[in-house]
Amino acid sequence: MRKFPQIKKRKDRDEWYCRVNRKYIYLGNSLEEANRKYLALMSELADGGPARKPERYTIPMLFADFIKYFTSKSSHSRSDLGKYIVLARRACALFPETDVRDFGPRALKRLRDDFLRTGYIHQSKSKGNEHREYTRQYINTLTGMCRHVFKWGVSEELVPNNIYSALTTVPPIAMGETNAVEACPRTTTSDEIFLAVINHLRGFYRDIALVLRYTAMRPIELIRMTVGEVHTDDSGVLLYIPVRHKNSHRGKSRIIPFGPRATEVIRPYLQGKPSEAFVFAKEDSLKNLYDSKGMNNRPREEKLCGISEPAFRKALRQAFNESINDGSIPADTPMWTPYSIRH
Repeated sequence: MRKFPQIKKRKDRDEWYCRVNRKYIYLGNSLEEANRKYLALMSELADGGPARKPERYTIPMLFADFIKYFTSKSSHSRSDLGKYIVLARRACALFPETDVRDFGPRALKRLRDDFLRTGYIHQSKSKGNEHREYTRQYINTLTGMCRHVFKWGVSEELVPNNIYSALTTVPPIAMGETNAVEACPRTTTSDEIFLAVINHLRGFYRDIALVLRYTAMRPIELIRMTVGEVHTDDSGVLLYIPVRHKNSHRGKSRIIPFGPRATEVIRPYLQGKPSEAFVFAKEDSLKNLYDSKGMNNRPREEKLCGISEPAFRKALRQAFNESINDGSIPADTPMWTPYSIRH
């Protein structure tokens, strides 16, 4: 491809054109018009592509460009992506035709108040559709993410800088300022409750819960752990050195040592796997299930992939309900999440 193609005139008629990527681009019927379009085309090629900002740049266009950018990052968080999608749906519904230059502090407060007033619909198989309210902390998080989207737009020259500066003047909702519900504080889980619940987990998920309890690592770190990231030091202690973690973008390293109990649980999952394979893979769970039922059609090894945090959370919730049903734990015991195990 020629970076700056030549402008040409057709022999049989007064039409000017150029050729880019083996495609003919019409430039006009006069030399003056052709030169103007040619210069605009060359400017786009010099910038690496067509100009992204049209004459009217609306809120849906801004969120669409941001989510495309956010998902292109290799280190993007699935949890944050879900929050950005929730934010984008509500913002696009409230401001479908609003230009980014017209989105100010009052519009951000209107978006925040809409989250506070309407809440969301939680779908459950047992209870059906249930209306729930967003917590004050979650609404403040979404408000800060909205400001971050406009900050990114400023860095891409899609949004004027004064718009983002004005949005930073909107303070977060303080405790008691509105009738927003407060998030439940994350509490510790006693050993008695923990042992009663994991007795209802299958071996695969039971081992995951035990490693979380013994090491106090984050659940997402355990789910992403590969065989190649587990090393042995000179004294024979297993060390988990994740390449990707919460502070990896800050250039910080993280080392998680495994004690004797955690080593005993995790060592069988390290044997016979390539370095790029996940320590806790879906196939480990399926094999455990097939072995318990005497089935022979096991999954193929080339389909190894890591489990998801929602799958572990679902298994933990089922074991928690079974523990209540058989009387292992009191019925009024509050439900805890995988993150509660490490506290």
